[in-house]
Amino acid sequence: MKATRGIGLLAFTLVTLATFISKQDNKGRLVLSVVSASAQELLVTNTPTRLRNLLQPIKVADLTGAERAELAIHFKEKFKPAIEKWCKAYEGHVPFRPEDVSSEKFSERLENYSYSFVIDGIKLTIHEINGVARVLEMETPAAKTLLQPRKEGTVPNVKVSITSDEVIRMVTADTGIEFKPEQVSIEPTGETRALNGGAMVEVGRPRQGISFFADKNALILAFGADGMLVGYGGFGVLPTNNSDSALGKPVPQTVTCVRNLLQIGLSFRMWAGDNQDEYPFNISTKEGGTKELCRLGKDGFDLNAGFHFQVASNELNNPLVLVCPQDTSRKPARDWVSLKTENVTYRLRSGTNINEASPKTILAVCPIDGNTLWSDGSVTEGEHK
Repeated sequence: MKATRGIGLLAFTLVTLATFISKQDNKGRLVLSVVSASAQELLVTNTPTRLRNLLQPIKVADLTGAERAELAIHFKEKFKPAIEKWCKAYEGHVPFRPEDVSSEKFSERLENYSYSFVIDGIKLTIHEINGVARVLEMETPAAKTLLQPRKEGTVPNVKVSITSDEVIRMVTADTGIEFKPEQVSIEPTGETRALNGGAMVEVGRPRQGISFFADKNALILAFGADGMLVGYGGFGVLPTNNSDSALGKPVPQTVTCVRNLLQIGLSFRMWAGDNQDEYPFNISTKEGGTKELCRLGKDGFDLNAGFHFQVASNELNNPLVLVCPQDTSRKPARDWVSLKTENVTYRLRSGTNINEASPKTILAVCPIDGNTLWSDGSVTEGEHK
């Protein structure tokens, strides 16, 4: 039994999220307007996702001497090769040298899968799953200009410092995935943002009006006017112990299923953080939850799982995560408003005993792969069939 956890959120991806003009409650949450407990029509409104981390990071000062020594060994064996590979893929565009990164640059760790290093103000995050590591995020101090509007009176520089061919060459070397030109979007940042002369690059599945990073095999890159990377997010290409994936080839569908469940678990925990530490199905619809909509089947799984997912849409970001890639009988919903039972693979359990305080109770399972999501957000692979 293999336990896996994961999260990948980069601040500069906020600029790639769709912005919705909508009503919201006094906490900025998704609102469900329920006519009755059996109502099939819900009023769903969205606001831009508020990204925050519920997991307490372990800082460098928290490490014991033995843990520091263990980190140094782990860095040499796992992280250093991954960093060198990534720097080679984006050679000429990386604002640091691979030898500049060492275990001494360690900044913080999120449990045992996400490690961040800081090199002269540049944050580099390595994500490790199933013993294989890859660069997940890179953010320079200049990345904050992507979130700032262009100053009034500034002459916009709409030239871009990178071409589609260059992007494809680099991301192919990074991931092993051969993207097509129509999968690459390059937008000059100088039109609206403070990063004048830069470029925002999206690679992978076409954006569908929600968040981009939730899509499979998706990457986001931001370049400055000098062609150097100021931000990178390789969210859709996670490492596995599969030899092909370790070489940067496409992630197996079973791993994408695990990633979906991890995102569901984290999203429910984020939602609970604003709602008495309870998941949506334990909070009344009058308070923004879905308690009155619970309908348990004989096997303990909720027949109205879609309602519970809808109310957490701000945290989930994209309906794509609700469908296992190996489920050929279901397709992702176009948006949260149109979400129906046929748009959800994962079977969700509800009940007052299901919350983060009961870590080893099942929250959701995949009937296709048998992967199990536990109430504490962890996932075990292929256990429940």
